[in-house]
Amino acid sequence: MDQGGTPPVRPFTTETPEDFGPAAQAYKAFRDRTADICEPTLLGPDDGFRLRARSFDLGAGVLIDGSLSPMVSRRPGEMIARGGVDHYQINLKLAGGAEITSGPRTVTFEPGDVYIVDLSQPNVFRRGADANGQDSHVLTLVLPRSLLAPLLAAPDAAQGAMVSHKTAFGQLMADHMLALRRHAPYLSDDECRAAVASMAHLAAGAFGQATDAAPGVARSTRGAQAAAIKRYIHQNVGTARLEIDGLCRKFRLSSAALCRLFESEGGLAGYIRQRRLNRAFSMLVSPAYRNWRLIDFAVDARFSSDATFIRAFRRLFGMTPGDARAQAERARAGARRPLANPAA
Repeated sequence: MDQGGTPPVRPFTTETPEDFGPAAQAYKAFRDRTADICEPTLLGPDDGFRLRARSFDLGAGVLIDGSLSPMVSRRPGEMIARGGVDHYQINLKLAGGAEITSGPRTVTFEPGDVYIVDLSQPNVFRRGADANGQDSHVLTLVLPRSLLAPLLAAPDAAQGAMVSHKTAFGQLMADHMLALRRHAPYLSDDECRAAVASMAHLAAGAFGQATDAAPGVARSTRGAQAAAIKRYIHQNVGTARLEIDGLCRKFRLSSAALCRLFESEGGLAGYIRQRRLNRAFSMLVSPAYRNWRLIDFAVDARFSSDATFIRAFRRLFGMTPGDARAQAERARAGARRPLANPAA
């Protein structure tokens, strides 16, 4: 559809380094603007910083078309603990290389791939120039967790999930995101909500729908098997023992077949442990569990002692459970503090 000379009904925001002055000054401004989301480090001199971004507020989500210099962005556990950002990013890689490391997994993305970043989990994201020297160019749809998580089979295991540009569904996802970019300025509020909801459902279809967990999963595809088991683990991580024998009986799989499904996740035991640690992190930073002791969290997460729990927590999140709780308490105290009287 060619919009021709029709004026946009939806405003957009553009940003370039020139908006902030010299490149080094622009890089500092960029770091300040992203302080609650990530810790960026340029892979080059500060005066080589480059940025082009155009964003559309779609009501239920935000669409960002951005090109950025090669850099490493870290989102540590302490940042998640003190911040209120709990969103998914659906990304279409347009140019440049990229990879994300979350826990034991590292996933690499190529131009045309569509992938998810979960801002509720720690990660290290690397954006690099491609062989032709192009910066990282990504089209990103930012969605609240409440919109996408109910549609996913394993909401806390979506980090780095990817649909390849070499597949028909990957090309379909890319086409939809590009169409959304093209038409976003001309959509009404109701049309924006409908477009964002449709993208959320399309993403669930790509990355594992909740309905994939239906009975009879042993007769489904390998991907649906893994999605169903992940959903079961997610739903029962706080109540069930989740032993291999029990999972084999429930899903009618041999132990070898079950373990093969989780090879890319660092093994079944490692996957379950990470899910339990993620749950412990969420509970630690919640005021609902302020009276729990560390040993209570350790027992709930099926660790033999609070010492082993603390070591595993530190390895995954880069901070101790006590640090995570303290960060969250300070953030809540700051939010409760009354604003200074501007007339004083």
